[in-house]
Amino acid sequence: MVKIFAVNLVLSFPLTVHPVNFTIERNLFKQRYSKVTTKRKYLKNLSRLLVLITCYWVSKLIATIGVQTTIIISGLTLQLAMTFVMPLVIWRKLR
Repeated sequence: MVKIFAVNLVLSFPLTVHPVNFTIERNLFKQRYSKVTTKRKYLKNLSRLLVLITCYWVSKLIATIGVQTTIIISGLTLQLAMTFVMPLVIWRKLR
């Protein structure tokens, strides 16, 4: 079970991190089509490194708490959004 969970995390990490990197870079570097400089390239790489370090820190924190406890806490938290917020969003879209 743990091996399947580990493979799932490794394969889903790029799909999860790409929107985060895109949002951070869009907000930090407003001029999207401007001239690409070396400074801008290094700053983008630095922001991606900070995201990676943050993910590593969170994974270490999860390892100390326990995987099952973390899944329970995230499930309880996301359940609130799914049961209260999502029906309102869907109702507003349909209206």
